[in-house]
Amino acid sequence: AMYATCAFDGCDTPFSRCEIHHVHFRRFGGPTDLANLLPLCVRHHHTVHEGGWSITLTDDRTIRIWRPDGQHHRDIPFQPVITNPNERTRERERSRQRASSDSTLAA
Repeated sequence: AMYATCAFDGCDTPFSRCEIHHVHFRRFGGPTDLANLLPLCVRHHHTVHEGGWSITLTDDRTIRIWRPDGQHHRDIPFQPVITNPNERTRERERSRQRASSDSTLAA
């Protein structure tokens, strides 16, 4: 109920097609509770586990993404699920615009 899509900003893969990611990996003792879990699509889940990227999660659920070289990539503030379909459409468009703007800045 907290996320409608993959937790990565700009990814619109529906929650129902995501895998649950343990921010602190389970094999290293990470708990299976909401404070340690995020939905990630298959692509982003593999990016973390096999691609060397890492994620941290703050107390206010801001996602901090780190590149394989240890450099900070970006922060994604928590945005609760929007239940109004019209607002969800507007928010998706704003997210796409932010992602497009970020791509332009990175180039």
